[in-house]
Amino acid sequence: MTGAKQLELPTKPSFDWSLGPSVARLRDEYGSDYALFVFVRDSYATSGRIAVMVLTAILTRGMAQPQGGSQVAFASLVDLRTGDIVWFNQVLRRAGDLRTRETAGETVALLLKDFPK
Repeated sequence: MTGAKQLELPTKPSFDWSLGPSVARLRDEYGSDYALFVFVRDSYATSGRIAVMVLTAILTRGMAQPQGGSQVAFASLVDLRTGDIVWFNQVLRRAGDLRTRETAGETVALLLKDFPK
């Protein structure tokens, strides 16, 4: 299971990503200097699906491992004056659950870890 971590593109080792100057329209429209863009996708395995995964693993001696739930989240903080992405983070996990306050809070805490002050 992987928590949140700072990303680098394989072909771009420095952190100088940008959305470009066109995001200045958001600054003009909303009077904000920064925007936080968040994407989260969360899927769950039912108890029946978990039973099938366990049975499949037993019958195939671990050779077949059906996928259960997963959690993918990205957050980008963008300077609306320049369009530069000043902070980025991700959460990629094989487990997680946004259906309860406690577990959703855990995901948010991971996603916003090291958020600039």
